[in-house]
Parts: sequence; structure tokens; C-alpha cells
Amino acid sequence: MTQHLQGQEQEYTHSVIGAYIGPKRSGKSLSITAVVVGKLCAGEKVWSEMKIHTGEAILSHHTFPNGSRSEYRETLPLELDKFYSLDESIQDGTVVLDEISYYASAISHMSNKNKLLNTCMRQAGHRNLNLLYSARSFQQVDTYLRAETDFVCECSDDHFTAWGVENHVPGGRAIFQRYFDVSGAITGHQVDFFSPKKVPYLEQTLHGSRFLDCYDTKQLISIEEANTPIKMDMRARIISNKEDDSVILERVAIACGELALLSNDLIPALELWEGLHSKGINLAPNVLGRYLPKGIRKKQTRNDGVMYDLSAL
Repeated sequence: MTQHLQGQEQEYTHSVIGAYIGPKRSGKSLSITAVVVGKLCAGEKVWSEMKIHTGEAILSHHTFPNGSRSEYRETLPLELDKFYSLDESIQDGTVVLDEISYYASAISHMSNKNKLLNTCMRQAGHRNLNLLYSARSFQQVDTYLRAETDFVCECSDDHFTAWGVENHVPGGRAIFQRYFDVSGAITGHQVDFFSPKKVPYLEQTLHGSRFLDCYDTKQLISIEEANTPIKMDMRARIISNKEDDSVILERVAIACGELALLSNDLIPALELWEGLHSKGINLAPNVLGRYLPKGIRKKQTRNDGVMYDLSAL
């Protein structure tokens, strides 16, 4: 699988954008991991929010024609600010976005995040970047991003098939993959992915055992990172998905003052968080505390649980 994709990519002077599609537990992330491990073993640079590395099975058994073994390698952390701004530090390699719907989707069409991600996809060739992403459904993917995608790999785990159940195949050991050329850049023949008559250009089974320890299956995507609105200042050439702390402190102080006028000094923790959220302050509850104005006191009550005293405002 990895040899096939690498061979395809070496023939092209432009970037290849690939989507791995399937329901949960279908082997999307495992399929991407297998491709990335092949790239790492080949010495290529890969940026990813999901940490991928050469696992023990790869290090123990993967050898080169000269007899040498693979060295431990891992992906570089993907800094979204730099990726969104097409920073020159991210070039000549591959970018991985697992679960693309956290960053851009058809539901958030024309939002800043979608526009920036689509721009990155369209200009990836200028940075000699390949991009791989996963989604539960190709229909969830933003329309413009679908148009930039070169191939779609439809994944399904044979563990859930009648054959897998009968033969007691563990999950992640046999991932059936069907590759479709949706741009025409891979085979020269463009396929409509939504057509019931679509024909894959490649069908194969990924034996996933070697790659199961190459990534953390329990790693969570940073919800705060994924859901923070994008800030753009074109005059200052700033593109970021993080607000300055001073700006956040000021916005929280104003919002808390407005909530204090509407409450009787004491406000339940959930009501405070929802009130700030309704004013566009999308902070996770576990980080909200450090942005609250001085003087607001947290109280534990027997009947109403955690309350915040806003009387000092």
C-alpha cells in the first residue's frame, strides 16, 4: 500500500491530497498511520496533530536491501497557526489532519476556518506538500475541499464482517481499502465518488498488526484548539486561531459585568459558562478560571453545587 502511494507521488510535481473515509472503527486512522510510517522510514517529513512514530514491529522487522534496520522516527507537531499562514517552515513533506470535520466541514461552509484550509489545500503544491485527512463521510467535507481532493480511500474493518466474525478476526488486523481517483490526477480517469456505479482503481487489504503501536488510539483531539475561531488581521499579516490573553481577559471581564447585572450576585457555574459562551467566548470550562476577573469568588454550596460570587464587580 505505502509503496503504491509513494510511487504515485514521485511521478507528480504537484501535491497529492488524499481522504480516508469510513464510519468509526473502520480503520481510517490506521490506514493513514501505515502511509505515514512508510514516509517516516523513507526519511520524509510529516506534520501531524496525531503523533505517529515507527513502532516496535516496524523497528524489529523492517530492513533495507543493505541489511540495515529502520531508525526510530516520529511526526513533527503540526502548529495550525503556521499551517494556516503557509509558513515556509512547513514544506517538502506531508501534513496529516485526522478527523477533518473538527477543523472544517460542510456545516461550517464559508467560515474563516474553511476558507483558510481551502486556501492551504489549493496552494499546497507551492510548498511541495502532500495532505492526508480523514472523515466519517465524504459528504461531511467542505465542497471546495472535496474539489481539491485527488483520491478517496474508503475504509472498512473486516472484523465487523460475517467472515471476520466467523474467523474471530480482531479489530484493526484486516482493513479493506477501496481507492477512487476523484480528480483524475492518479490514473487519468476522474470518478464521481457519489455515483453508485463508481469503480475503484485499487482494492486491497491492509494488515494492520504492524502499525497498531505506531499511534495512540486513545489520543484526543484538542477541542479548544479545534473550536477556537480564527483571527485574521490582514493589515498586520496575522492569521491565528488563538486570541491574545489580554483580549480574552477584557472580553471575559465585560461579559461577567453584564451577567452580574442580570443575576443576584451568585450565579451557578454552568450558567456562567453558558452565559460567556452565548457572548462568543468559547473557552473550555477547565481553562475558564484563569481568565475570570479578580474579585470573583468560587463557592461550593450544599444545594446548588458550585457557584460564583459576582458581587465584587
